[in-house]
Amino acid sequence: MSQNIVLSAAPAFLANAGAQVLEQFPRAWVEPVSEDSAVVSNVDLEGLVRVARSGSLGFVRHLASVAAEVPLGDEAGFVAEVLAAVEAGGQREDAVALQVWASGPGTVKAESRRRDVADLLDANGVRHVRSGAPLVLGVHLCADTAYITWTPVEHSLSDWPGGRVRLAKPRKQVSRAEFKLEELVKHRGPLGSGGTAVDLGASPGGWTRLLASWGYSVLAVDPAELAPGLRQHPNVEHRAQTVEAFLASGEVPSDVDLLVSDMRMDGHEAAGALNELAPRLGREGLLVTTVKLASKQPLGELDAALSALSEAYRLDFVRQLFHNRSEVTVVARPR
Repeated sequence: MSQNIVLSAAPAFLANAGAQVLEQFPRAWVEPVSEDSAVVSNVDLEGLVRVARSGSLGFVRHLASVAAEVPLGDEAGFVAEVLAAVEAGGQREDAVALQVWASGPGTVKAESRRRDVADLLDANGVRHVRSGAPLVLGVHLCADTAYITWTPVEHSLSDWPGGRVRLAKPRKQVSRAEFKLEELVKHRGPLGSGGTAVDLGASPGGWTRLLASWGYSVLAVDPAELAPGLRQHPNVEHRAQTVEAFLASGEVPSDVDLLVSDMRMDGHEAAGALNELAPRLGREGLLVTTVKLASKQPLGELDAALSALSEAYRLDFVRQLFHNRSEVTVVARPR
């Protein structure tokens, strides 16, 4: 059934997210409503989710089904529509996840508004949590409109407001790149339970540190040095080589459980190296890589990289995460 849907994406890639939707659903209508969100109409949520999970909507971070649109400042209308959404969902016994997020200058502060909505739900006997509930009551605040949304969590793509995943910096963090891998785990669960991992473009070692902490024996490949805390780590071996030299060395492990890459390399070029290593992945092996987008045509650049990777891998997950910048995270398994 056709419905209005709020879509979120990185501000610099919102137009690309819309273009991906239109490529898959030519009859859809995409209207940007803020720097990082748009309303999509003439398409059903389940169809969008299905295509997103196939890897064809990599720039889309979050989806939510619109229950009502209320002008900012219409407090009575806002309260009525929030309660109407809850009543329509029949959610009086189980808790709902409450997600409030704001976009653009001049909008109401999200946390302040979240407390207001939480108080409203409390007063009406509706239990609520921040996340982890099967249904999500969302409030997206734009310049002049509040979009009240009601969405099954499995159709949201993210259990965070607007897909904005907030992570605390751990004491031993080596680099902010760690957030990308941690966010991925938040979305799709643990990346295996240990074994042999190869980290291409590892320096300074953020992903290597995380993998070692998760029980992997890590072969970190990068001509640059690793962070001091990793140089003597018992589960880390550093190969001070370029990826090309590593591939030519004849010393690539024969049964790799996890291959990860955050190389600063053109996505299509990186795919060539990753494809060469695909036969080294074990039967249950997994690839996690970021596809760097350096041109003014990111859609074509991403498509070319994914097409190249598909020669050796089956794509499981394609999404521009909140902690990605000009890149998209891909998870795949060898063919």
